[in-house]
Amino acid sequence: MLEAGILDVSAARGEQISIACTSTATLTSVLSGNPSLQMLHAKYQIRGPLTYCQSGVKYIEARPIEAITIGGKLNLLSGADAIPGYFSTHNQGGMPITFTITYE
Repeated sequence: MLEAGILDVSAARGEQISIACTSTATLTSVLSGNPSLQMLHAKYQIRGPLTYCQSGVKYIEARPIEAITIGGKLNLLSGADAIPGYFSTHNQGGMPITFTITYE
């Protein structure tokens, strides 16, 4: 089970939902946008095994409330490159993971 984040989706039972997401993100420093940290292998879990975002679109039959847990691997800097600070995808040069959830 993933614990990094949760998306709650509300839909009518039996309708189709498609889920897709980008597989990487860039977190940049609040001070200068540099250095950056890379988040790789974004994945999510909904009613079963993990699905990696690079696997493409997943289709499910909806239940009234679906909890989608999300996570990924964050590559931290080390040695001389390790600079403490606040890193976010919202800082200049950052790029978030994007989920597209379509109710069909």
